[in-house]
Amino acid sequence: MCFSALAANILFNISLVLIRLIFVQSIVVIFIISIKKCYL
Repeated sequence: MCFSALAANILFNISLVLIRLIFVQSIVVIFIISIKKCYL
């Protein structure tokens, strides 16, 4: 029981980190695209 709770907690933390990475990456991509549109 304790092990499964720990595993679920680890999986939850990993998913949070992945979501944060995807979110930051999308913001960076949008920022780069807007800069390119300004220069073109």
